[in-house]
Amino acid sequence: MFKEKEFDKILKKYIIYLQIERGLADNTIISYTQALDKFKLFLQTGDYDHKKISEDDILNFFRDKINSENKVQSRTHLHSVLKGFYNFLIYEELIDFNPLSGISTPKKWNVLPKYLSIDEVSELLELPNMSKSIGIRDKSILEMMYATGLRISELIGLKTNNIYLEENFIRVMGKGNKERVIPFGEKAGQYLIEYYEKARQLLLKDKTTDFVYLNARGSGITRQGAWKIIKAYGLRLGITFDLSPHVLRHSFATHLLENGADLRSIQLLLGHSSISTTEIYTHLAKNRIQESYQKHHPRS
Repeated sequence: MFKEKEFDKILKKYIIYLQIERGLADNTIISYTQALDKFKLFLQTGDYDHKKISEDDILNFFRDKINSENKVQSRTHLHSVLKGFYNFLIYEELIDFNPLSGISTPKKWNVLPKYLSIDEVSELLELPNMSKSIGIRDKSILEMMYATGLRISELIGLKTNNIYLEENFIRVMGKGNKERVIPFGEKAGQYLIEYYEKARQLLLKDKTTDFVYLNARGSGITRQGAWKIIKAYGLRLGITFDLSPHVLRHSFATHLLENGADLRSIQLLLGHSSISTTEIYTHLAKNRIQESYQKHHPRS
């Protein structure tokens, strides 16, 4: 839910910071203010909480600006302003993670989200070291994210009473406090049980918590911690872009669509409020078909 007074208060504080601490020129301050006013309108229209907004939502904001402002310079400026704004929120200890961290600058933008191939996902899932507690945990995290398409906030917020192992489904509280039920497959269930039996109690030590996935200190894993884990496995996989939780989410949706799932089902699984957000995956599937044609047809 958009909190206008709270947003205006931190925005005013940020502008003062730009003026006094950074010493930016008046014209630059004006351009920053205009960019953040556009972002405020987006937050109001979508009823987003500026402190809880996701990477998906930020990308939707940028896509809207791609349609209305075709200059790369304008989009680059928006990206820079927003990234600086969220870094300021981290500095003020209002949030612990910048939602723009995984979004490249507009010069590198591909309007369609990045995703892994099925073979790349298979390789990724084999990387964790199952002889160690942390590796067993990481294996379960990767399997669960690919099996369900969870947002990172939903993954780290998972509690033991949200999981129904016998029925193979989980309950999550998504954006807008909307609860949804998501099934998961046999493999994700198998490695979740292994995590419970062989790793979680060792990580928990003498602490008590309902959070499913724990860090080495026995506390619930943080958003930033989960992001670092996934990025590290991406580096080991050797892909040419940073692996983020959203890449796994996009891979989940893309592979479902490629294998015959309908958009409405994918929308419900992802927790998208609008089918238009889910329609991006039809373009991904079309791109894959075109790439396959170009690669394999003798006269392409």
